[in-house]
Amino acid sequence: MKRGPAPSYSRDAVLDAATEVFWARGYTDAKLDEILELTGVGRQSLYSGFGDKRTLFIQALERYVENFIEPRVLYLEDDDSHDGLGGVRQLIEEWKQGVALVDRRGCLVANSSAELGRRGDREIESHLASARQRVEDALVKCLDRAKTLGTLSPNADPTAIARVALMTADGLSCAMKTTTNQAAYGVSTLDQLMTFIEGA
Repeated sequence: MKRGPAPSYSRDAVLDAATEVFWARGYTDAKLDEILELTGVGRQSLYSGFGDKRTLFIQALERYVENFIEPRVLYLEDDDSHDGLGGVRQLIEEWKQGVALVDRRGCLVANSSAELGRRGDREIESHLASARQRVEDALVKCLDRAKTLGTLSPNADPTAIARVALMTADGLSCAMKTTTNQAAYGVSTLDQLMTFIEGA
């Protein structure tokens, strides 16, 4: 059987554009017309290559995880790059840089969890939960190593601390959309988070 002609567009470019739109607008307010305009892809080609809005969103979410979450997880998991606590500190420094951005997008996973987490779509919920778990597991690994090296209290609970960190980041992701002095608010909150972790 002969295959049809290869698509004239870049899948990566379409997914990157879709990621940006969903990240900036949220799932509900994202419009496929904006993605079509950004990419120049025809509507029928978009549906043929990526499916409906929901299916495209799942692919964009996977793209976001690949581009923005996975590199940080790999860094956290690399014992040669830091001493455990240093990996956590570096991640929080990156979060601080993020809250200072003027676009106030926050984190796509956190935003989508807040927007879609209770709609009963188990596939989307599974993708969101998996992304969060990847970061939590990497943080726990770092904190366990810090305990072993003596830079974290032997009584500290790495899992509980990792979850506090993620919940703080999730809260900031939502708060940044309405807070007027977002940079100072976010940075001071994350500084306190690091102080809490170091003293745990």
